[in-house]
Amino acid sequence: MESLQKQRIESPLITCVTRKVDSLSFDGGMIPKEGVNKSDVECNVRNAITSAFSDENGVRFRQLNLVIELLPGNEGHYYRSEISVSGIYRAPADLDDDAFDREALSTGMQDLYSYARGIIENVAAGGVWGPLYLPQIGFSNQKENS
Repeated sequence: MESLQKQRIESPLITCVTRKVDSLSFDGGMIPKEGVNKSDVECNVRNAITSAFSDENGVRFRQLNLVIELLPGNEGHYYRSEISVSGIYRAPADLDDDAFDREALSTGMQDLYSYARGIIENVAAGGVWGPLYLPQIGFSNQKENS
């Protein structure tokens, strides 16, 4: 787990200051029938910029939150899990707010997803259904217009 905490995706545009697990729940399901070693799951991902702030020196930060929810497959065996992680990212002085938000929603979220994914895969490795591998996903750098 320590190696997961030290890995960070660095970007020339933003820097990860800190990451943490806000919550984690995991259910490894029922003991499988002999010869069955499979885990089909549906993966839902939610993400958001939860706050924007500056320090006394004018350095700007974004706090991000990402939730991965695993829902069981239809065959009666499953892993069910939900992990919520958050991180704080810093921008250089020459990056405008819109570009910072776009970079946070792409590179920052990719960083948080990789962090959470590694934790879930480590926890599931000891589960009764065998290893669980979540897909690689990409995050768009397009900020939604509300």
